Amino acid sequence: MESIDDSTLQRLRDLGGQVLVQRLVRVFEENVPARFASAREGLAAGDMKAVEHAVHSMKSSAGNVGAFELMDLAGEAEDAAEKGQADRLPSLLAAIETSLTAVRARLAQELDTKEEEP
Repeated sequence: MESIDDSTLQRLRDLGGQVLVQRLVRVFEENVPARFASAREGLAAGDMKAVEHAVHSMKSSAGNVGAFELMDLAGEAEDAAEKGQADRLPSLLAAIETSLTAVRARLAQELDTKEEEP
C-alpha cells in the first residue's frame, strides 16, 4: 500500500489548490509526531486512555491527508487501547512508526511543490 493516496491529494488540490494541501500537511506535521510520542508515553505509563486519545487524533489527521494505512493502524491501536489490550500495542505502535516515517517523507514532497499555473 502506498503511504499516501494520491487521489486524495488531488481532490484537495481541486478544492483549494496546492495551498490547501500544504496547509493540511503543516497541520499534520505540527500535530501527529507529538501525538505519536504521547501514545508511546501513555503505553509506557500504562495509561490506555492517553494512548486511545493520541491515536484517535492521529487517525483523523492521517485520513485528512490520504494516509490510509496509517489511519487504519491508528484505528487498530485505538481499538486495542479502548479494550485494554496493552499487549497488542507495542507491535501496533512499531507499525505506526514505520508508516508515519513513510508518510512524512511523502508529505515533505508536497511542501516543495509549487502551485501550478492554470
